[in-house]
Amino acid sequence: MMYSQKLKLVYLDPPKTGSQTLDKVFQGMGCSYHKYKNDKGRVLDKHQRIIPPKYKNYTVFASVRNPYTRALSLYNYDRKRKYNFIKLNMRSFEEYMTGIIEKTSDLPADTDNLHQYRYFPCWKYLSLQPVDHIIHMESIKPDLLDAGLNVKNKSVPHLNSGKNTKTFDDIKTPELIDMINTWAGTDFEQYGYQRL
Repeated sequence: MMYSQKLKLVYLDPPKTGSQTLDKVFQGMGCSYHKYKNDKGRVLDKHQRIIPPKYKNYTVFASVRNPYTRALSLYNYDRKRKYNFIKLNMRSFEEYMTGIIEKTSDLPADTDNLHQYRYFPCWKYLSLQPVDHIIHMESIKPDLLDAGLNVKNKSVPHLNSGKNTKTFDDIKTPELIDMINTWAGTDFEQYGYQRL
């Protein structure tokens, strides 16, 4: 999570929604990371979604991404690291998505375990508080401008783009489409993405 006291804004960043790119954009506007710490004082992952009370009245921005490409990006990221947080089988994308559905679909939206909620679809990840402005990964600059934020850079860099050459269109099957439709739930309707 990032914040700006001057601009009175908070930015929530579900994993694999362009957050590294948006972090740079918001840093250019004077935003800083809110450093969450555990009981032992250790700084936790940046993808925390609980807004501290001192920022409760700030304008909330959040990023989202097409569910099909986000799911594939989660898989590619975990596969590259050879690790995931909830012991998912990574032999294939289908097995990975089956595991996400089995291990997260029945969890309550307010679960506080980042290792679990990082795999939530965006609607569930962002359901704990109202979001004032949605930034689609596919249209970052226009969405920021629509929200009244002036982007200093003329172009927005795409950071953390993987080296994977296969797109969702390259690997999609009817079964995989059904799996992601099940996992994503209302992401399509809520954020204006086309359901296949």
